[in-house]
Amino acid sequence: GRPQPAAAVSWGGGGGSGSEQFIESWAGIASKNVEIAAMHEAAQPLLLSRNSTIERDVNTWNEAIRCCATAARCGAGKVAVKKGMNLLGAMKLRDVKPNARTYGTLMDTCAKAAAMEEARKLLAMSKEDKIPPNVVIYSALISTIARAAEMKDAQAPQEALDVIAEMKAFGIQPNKYTYASAIEVCSAAATVVGAKAAYEMTSELLESMQRDGVTCGQVHYNTLIKGCALAAKKGDPDAVATAHKTFMRMRVDRIRPNVRTYTAMIDTLAKSGILENLERTTPLLEEMHRLGIRPTRVTYNVLINAYAMAADAANKAAHDKMRQQAASGKKVTRRGGGKGRQGS
Repeated sequence: GRPQPAAAVSWGGGGGSGSEQFIESWAGIASKNVEIAAMHEAAQPLLLSRNSTIERDVNTWNEAIRCCATAARCGAGKVAVKKGMNLLGAMKLRDVKPNARTYGTLMDTCAKAAAMEEARKLLAMSKEDKIPPNVVIYSALISTIARAAEMKDAQAPQEALDVIAEMKAFGIQPNKYTYASAIEVCSAAATVVGAKAAYEMTSELLESMQRDGVTCGQVHYNTLIKGCALAAKKGDPDAVATAHKTFMRMRVDRIRPNVRTYTAMIDTLAKSGILENLERTTPLLEEMHRLGIRPTRVTYNVLINAYAMAADAANKAAHDKMRQQAASGKKVTRRGGGKGRQGS
């Protein structure tokens, strides 16, 4: 049942049709199978081809590298990154000059695999090849940093800010997707640096967006509130206040909260583990209804989990109290028994 590898592709009939068959065959393997052996087999026709049209067609190589990005997204991870890097090396051996798309696609592969070291190496290589850096390459680099932040890298937020600064130094204008990735870095790092620090760094990015004329959207604020929820789960005492501050800032900036905003707020309150905060979820639900924002299944699941956690906490507290009372009662009984024996 395994898809037929691209090694079975016939290369007769011209370079164009052969390239299309190769790309289609490998793409099918990358998206449906994600077997390392199959990926290796799929690469062989391009690596071993003596068809000069195919061998020197940079677009064919780029499509092959794009399949590595697909495989990385499907779970092949750094193995897909290694395959993509090998293809880049093979391109150069055949005097096929990589272009901005080549490096942008490879950087995207690194982002999907959280391959930070390889991403830095690619950026340096692109400069050596005199490929003008562009917003795609830098945005993919920041996405890679976001994955590093998810893995508790405390330096990730500053790295993202440095990348934004480098972009501007090269005269490259970050777009809303670049900023969204940078804010995602701050959000993911909230469990390490704290919700308050994450807010301060996000504020810097939001102000930079406004100065650059880049429209701030719901996603930029929602991402930070989600980070607050993660921080609340870790016991961050500033998480709830930071989420509320972000929520209020949306209103000041005239950005209408959506269902994801409210769900993230409810999640933050719930994960704080404080009963008073849990009680504040009801007014948020009522506000959603007033504004015509319909709660989703996710919203209700967050609430159910929150009440379940509260019930568990209440049951544990009651159980602990009963155990203390029972222990105290046994101690009194022993004292009474001792006195009785002494009296007889």
